[in-house]
Amino acid sequence: MTCVARKLPSRQARQLADLLSSLHIDHRSEPEGRKVSIWVPAAYAPFARRQLARMTETAETDAYATEPQALLSAGWSSVIAVLGLALLYLLINLEADTSLFYEVYGALDRKIRLGDIYRCVTALLLHSTPAHLLGNIAALLLFVPLLCQRFGHGWGWLLVLASGVGGNYLNAWVRRAPQLYVGDHLSVGASTAVFGALGILVAVNIRRQGQPYAKRWRAWTPIAGGLGFLAFMGSAPGSDLLAHLFGFLVGGGVGAVAVFGPVSY
Repeated sequence: MTCVARKLPSRQARQLADLLSSLHIDHRSEPEGRKVSIWVPAAYAPFARRQLARMTETAETDAYATEPQALLSAGWSSVIAVLGLALLYLLINLEADTSLFYEVYGALDRKIRLGDIYRCVTALLLHSTPAHLLGNIAALLLFVPLLCQRFGHGWGWLLVLASGVGGNYLNAWVRRAPQLYVGDHLSVGASTAVFGALGILVAVNIRRQGQPYAKRWRAWTPIAGGLGFLAFMGSAPGSDLLAHLFGFLVGGGVGAVAVFGPVSY
């Protein structure tokens, strides 16, 4: 006998066992805690594995069919967050001198290196123009609900925030390099966190495409898509390409830890 499925969820194991029984294929089920392992004669092992792969693909397709409703429920925290960003922008612009907020709370690289780590967070809340704000709002509403659907509202936003903060922090230190240093560099906006969210989504999709039934070449498509979006949107005139790049890279690392760690479910 050959083990064709180790530690399957009980429902999936029951479906496979029912299929094997209907085809009069001898098999054995062995409970392992809350999971079940399936054994069949060696001659039937390739067939059983193919059937299991098809069942898994069908289950994922059915799950995706119900995603729009779940996605709507995962988006309410994003709506609240972007409304908060818009309100903060309006309140700041009621002041006569908005540059004061940028100088005190923006991601000024020299100040961050001297210990003003809070700037890595507060800079994400500031925006220079309405177009800057609206672009980031649109991107947050596009990407973050997908993360909240996957990890929940709390973990989803925490991962996005960690990516944005990490990207700003790395950007401040890398700009100290003689080849890049051209004086103090000030950066504001949630776009570093936006590209962090994109990096997390890439990691999640690599994990999804890396399942045993997936074709190997598909595992590279999320990376290509993420880098393509970074090149197209993250390098627009006036944008901080390095901050976007580091947000994307930190997000990819954070996402990789999340999908393989205790946050994943």
